[in-house]
Amino acid sequence: MVNILDNSRRNAHPVLWAVRLAFSLVLVMGLIWGDATWAYKVNSAPNPPPHITSLAQIPIAVHRRAAQHLEEMRGSEMAPGWEYAILEDNVRYLFRPDDQQNPAYYEISVIIVDETGKPTPAGFIILAANENDVPIPHWDFTGDSPTRILDLEAESPIQTYYKLDTLSYVAEDRYGNIIARLGQLPPKIEGMDMAWLDQEQELGESTWIPDTTIPDDQGAGTISGTLIISGTVTPPAELKISGWESWQELKAGYSESYGVFLEQQRREASEFWQGEQADLEHGVVLVKEQIYDMALLWAGPDVTLTGPGVAYITTQVISQGVDLPEFFRVVVASNVPVGLTPFTATVSYDNNVQETVRFQIMEQHHIYLPSVLSSHNGSAAARSLAIAGEARGYTSDTIRANWSSWNVFWAGTHAAQRQYNQISAGSPPNTSGCWSGCGATAWGMLFGWADNQAASGNPYWAGRWGLYRQNGGYGANVVAPQNMDTGVRNMIWEIRGRINTFCAFGSGATAPWNMGQAAGYLINRSGTSLSTHYNVLGIHTGGLRDRARDSIIYRGTPAIIGTGWLTHYPLAYGYRWRSRRRCFIACWTEYDRQFYVNQGWGGNGNGWVSAGTWFAGEIRP
Repeated sequence: MVNILDNSRRNAHPVLWAVRLAFSLVLVMGLIWGDATWAYKVNSAPNPPPHITSLAQIPIAVHRRAAQHLEEMRGSEMAPGWEYAILEDNVRYLFRPDDQQNPAYYEISVIIVDETGKPTPAGFIILAANENDVPIPHWDFTGDSPTRILDLEAESPIQTYYKLDTLSYVAEDRYGNIIARLGQLPPKIEGMDMAWLDQEQELGESTWIPDTTIPDDQGAGTISGTLIISGTVTPPAELKISGWESWQELKAGYSESYGVFLEQQRREASEFWQGEQADLEHGVVLVKEQIYDMALLWAGPDVTLTGPGVAYITTQVISQGVDLPEFFRVVVASNVPVGLTPFTATVSYDNNVQETVRFQIMEQHHIYLPSVLSSHNGSAAARSLAIAGEARGYTSDTIRANWSSWNVFWAGTHAAQRQYNQISAGSPPNTSGCWSGCGATAWGMLFGWADNQAASGNPYWAGRWGLYRQNGGYGANVVAPQNMDTGVRNMIWEIRGRINTFCAFGSGATAPWNMGQAAGYLINRSGTSLSTHYNVLGIHTGGLRDRARDSIIYRGTPAIIGTGWLTHYPLAYGYRWRSRRRCFIACWTEYDRQFYVNQGWGGNGNGWVSAGTWFAGEIRP
């Protein structure tokens, strides 16, 4: 290398030295300009609100919702292992592309702390920040949270987390690039009509009937069958489904593409929020002789009670142990007066946080929800009236009873689930440029589950041991493994080809009207029958939910459901429901329904989700 500061060389070659000096200056200036340009890009990168905060920094109503949920689930069959669980003081914001300034959800991890102080992940609770979704749209009692899974996948710092639909999560860097994702990206959907939400939906269906009835799969080597297709099996001409060209295009087109689905979600959530807001503004309803346990949020609670209802209750702060939060127990007397009798609990904690929780005591088991009246000066006056109050000449809106206990059903155990995943692009046998798709994985997990049940002595599935064979082929009988191996990958890839999965922005997408083609996998393998029922528009219908529900409750068999914006096919194997009575002129029963799903993410991210679905896939022996 020539030293441009060597005086002897400079004096010997003045022209050459000048040229070299000019070149060096250009090079140095280029480097400086390049550094300055890079620094400008960094400093001018998008800077949304911080995506990680603490429990003390989120709305106290959201914190209370999470804490109350944990306490209600603690020790129940719906959350095994939560006996010693606590909320982690680490909250992640999740955004939606239609509002990148305000969080749409809060994610709170649940942990169990051992004797040495080491925390172990024990699930998560995702809470809606507003009324666009149900108050708790996704939660689980085990494993890492969705954002923690994204953290493990991302190879560069994460700036923003997104929750795109029911079970689709994305992590973005400071430049707006996707650097990790969990679940399918929703496809681009054009031509949706808001009026469809108010119209009766005709469903499509397909049914695979084996051509021979056989008691077991010993003679399945020559079995075939007929796939009967009926109903509305293709979408209207104006509805187009394709893949997005880029993440930026998806964000820009999010509101337009998914507007109908977002409105459907908002409508489904509206009834839950009416009760949520009534509890916050006018009081949690307690009936005579009820025992109510209120979660306490921080250490050192000092509870002050005021109001006429105090005369009809006894209270106690109860410790659950050194490492667990305390709770405030309210026991209502048996001699409460007719009508509503309010009281307020003001809780002051050691960290100077104070919260106020309102209550209403009543003799009957139902009350009127608030009737909010606007006065001439624009202020609002809210009233909660008992049934007896109406007899005294007051007006009222809606009667709301307390929620019933949860009714819970399982199709087998958690341990019996097959923990399969999608096959990444280019990973054998996947020869495509995208993931293999959730549709094939869901069918693979369902077939594998039934095959395992046949081997485990489940009498309902005893004869259908041929659903999975050696190396995923047509050979000897083997039991479907619990985790992915070469044979499972072969099975999933074969199913993927049969259901016409296509690539959409890196995801493997499958239209609901093609899911029934998975029956082709059963040919020469098993006498199992298969059926699918679906809404080609991706709109939720109660009949589809009921089909998946009935498979779990009455046949003890999981069912595939459809979640998100025509996006994801998880395997539902748990179902729970509760109800409460409401009245306005006439009376009706309001239900809260949820499925517990195996996501097809290798055992990660499972959990309870709202039971709305646009697809139900079932098998029978």
